[in-house]
Parts: sequence; C-alpha cells; structure tokens
Amino acid sequence: MTLNLRDAADAMRMVSDESIGYYNRADETFQWYGPYEREEEQEDEEDLVPLPSRYDINDYHIMEEFIDSLEDGQAKEWLGNSIRGRGAFRRFRGTCERFGLLDDWYAFQDEYYLNLARDWCDANNIPYENREEEMDDDDNADFDWNDEEQFRPREEVQKEVKVQKDPFRIVEMSERNMNLLSYLTDAYDRLMEEEREEHTDEMIGEDQFVYAVSDNGRFIAYVYGKYIEDTAVVKEMYVRKEYRHKGVGRSLLDHVRQENEKTAVRMERQNDSVKAFLKACGYGRIKAVEYTVE
Repeated sequence: MTLNLRDAADAMRMVSDESIGYYNRADETFQWYGPYEREEEQEDEEDLVPLPSRYDINDYHIMEEFIDSLEDGQAKEWLGNSIRGRGAFRRFRGTCERFGLLDDWYAFQDEYYLNLARDWCDANNIPYENREEEMDDDDNADFDWNDEEQFRPREEVQKEVKVQKDPFRIVEMSERNMNLLSYLTDAYDRLMEEEREEHTDEMIGEDQFVYAVSDNGRFIAYVYGKYIEDTAVVKEMYVRKEYRHKGVGRSLLDHVRQENEKTAVRMERQNDSVKAFLKACGYGRIKAVEYTVE
C-alpha cells in the first residue's frame, strides 16, 4: 500500500516543538515522541523516517510565500506589514479576512504542505499517491438539527476516490539518503550487502554528484558522476527496466547539463544501445569511453 500524500501533509501540520514525528515504513503509520523519548525506543531505526521539524517547515516563511504570490496592491502591502513583530499570525489572519483572502490563504497553505510532503517522500523513497475522496452533496450541505431526516441512517455509498499522479521528479542525493538507492535496482540486489555498501560509499564526496528520479516517491533511476576540473563527468547511470525508453535517462542527462556549464560521459560499461542512447542525447564520441556534447 502506498502512502496517501494528504496523510503525510496532515502529519506535518501536527509537528511542534514538543513532539517529533516519524513515519514507520514497517506498519505504514505515523508515530509521535517527545524530544527525549526516542532514545529509549527499540524499533529498527531503518524503518523510522523522521518528519521535517518545526524549524524546517517554518510557518512564517509560508506566510511570506503567500504574500509574494499576490499582485501588488493594498492587500499585499497590508499583509506584509501584518507579519512584522509579535502577534504576526493573528494579525495576518485578520488582514486576510479584511481583504477576503482567507479561502485563498487556506488553499495556498494546503498546496504548500502537499508540496512539502512530496519533497519529503521523494527524498526518502516513500511511494505515495495523491488520493482525495469526492464528497457528495449531502456532505457539503449544512446540518439542520431540526430536520429528522438528517438523523436517519443513510445507506453506505462507495465514494469516488480521485488519484492524481505526479510527473517524474529529480532528487539530488546526499550522504543522508544515499543508502536508499539500494531500494532502486535489481542490479543492487545482485550485489552482496558488503559490496553494495562499498558501492554506495564511493558515491559520497564533495567532488561527486548523484541525482535520482522519483516516480511518486519511488526511485526509478539514478545518475552518478564526478567533477573533474571544471567538467561534470557522468560515470554511471541506471534506469529500471520497466521505465526504459520513456525519456527517463534523457531527463537525467539534461538535468546534469542544466546544473553544469560543461559535461561529459565516461562510462566503463557500454554496449551498442548505450552508445546509441548517448548519441541521441547529443553526446559525440571522442574517445573509446568518453563522450562530450557536440
């Protein structure tokens, strides 16, 4: 079962200075601890994924982002002034009400937390779906305490569930989440655990880069390379079999180009299909195992 993105967003709203949130991969639940309780817990650390802290989320920054999204005018000016000094959250909400922007603020806040949840899932290789139940007209109607019909039991109706699939996203890997690449490939599965850890360790360093592609939280591809002088040199790339010939590999190479002025490819393992792929991506062969943009 995949995690509902909205459940993750709701969990992030519950984060506070007094509680630390974790997602348990094993039983797919969110768990909460006080600042010092985790030291006494015995669960497998690999199963527990920490939620962003209150410092990481920064509600004040969300208000700034909302204000920046507004067109220039009196509302934007007043909201900018409202978040200065103590009592900022109360004044901000009151100013939104004054200018009829409260619904817009709530919608912006909801979308912000959904995006935050996407980034968190992508970075931690947590497969997700963006599921939302369709409410029927009765759910939207105001409840009338004097209407006896509203107290009668209603037949259970299977509500329509809308699932929104996000496009592929590219994640920059770091020492913190590099070990999660072991979830990615059957190639990793063929490696002994010791060799796998050694391979992952080789990818960590200031002069190296790793980008992974996330399909709704599940890693499906990665590219690994080193910076040699002023050039980003791709050393290794992998795409899961079911995602090949769908532009995933090309999107990774394009991302490396966007992030670096000079790029090249120098892979030890090659075959005719790899050479054809590199040529289709604009890399012309200049050495036996080196490619550069033509």
